[in-house]
Amino acid sequence: MTIELRLQQALATVCVDPVAVEQVVVSLLRNACRNGGGRAVTVATYREGAHVVLGVRDEGPGSPAGCRVHVFDPAQRARLSPGLSDVRGIVIEQGGSITLDPGRERGTTVRVAFPTFRSDAALAI
Repeated sequence: MTIELRLQQALATVCVDPVAVEQVVVSLLRNACRNGGGRAVTVATYREGAHVVLGVRDEGPGSPAGCRVHVFDPAQRARLSPGLSDVRGIVIEQGGSITLDPGRERGTTVRVAFPTFRSDAALAI
């Protein structure tokens, strides 16, 4: 298995706890490697509007449609994707959002978006 990095340089500043975001990245990579069927995993970072996005994509069989709505549910964590409910909690705590994007034929992308830090935000009272 290979991990392909597609990292955009000089994105923007986000105001997050680096240890918490490290936990998110490690958990998403672990999940993608476990569910990827030995195929490549792609990690991408990019800017999307006022957000910095981290996407982790595996090329495994994907999540069945009926399971997708429950993938972040703590009650389903042992059965579906261990750790994704915890990841969701961390991401929300850090002011971000998380989504699951199923592939057309196979694979899954988990997208985490954090709002960019505006240096003038303190002045916009």
